[in-house]
Amino acid sequence: MATIVKRKGSVPREVGAKMLVHRGGRISGTVGGGCGEAEVWRSALNVIDTRRPNTVQVDLTEEIAMESQGVCGGIFDVFIQPWHDAPSPGQTGMQETARAIHQALEGEHAIVLLTVVAAASSWRTQVGQ
Repeated sequence: MATIVKRKGSVPREVGAKMLVHRGGRISGTVGGGCGEAEVWRSALNVIDTRRPNTVQVDLTEEIAMESQGVCGGIFDVFIQPWHDAPSPGQTGMQETARAIHQALEGEHAIVLLTVVAAASSWRTQVGQ
């Protein structure tokens, strides 16, 4: 799951925009399209293989990006979180979660997805309040 966590300047999507990248390369959702999204997509495939989260900074101010039509000219950071098939105790399996997200993105129903990038040890007690 790739989530925009920071932005500076003019970028195509807002903080919180998400893109789900499947093992085969298929995507659901978007973090902006174009060369920036392609960079996130490549990084997400690497995260799937390594099972290690990563934060990617997409710089749309660089010369090669500026040559692409419709580039906004800002910078945004994307946190990429790997999801595994085996759930941790008390958690929903990732395939079930991914299926729910895909259905929501396809317009089936609305959901709220919380991405915790960093938190104090007591954050779980505050969820839902």
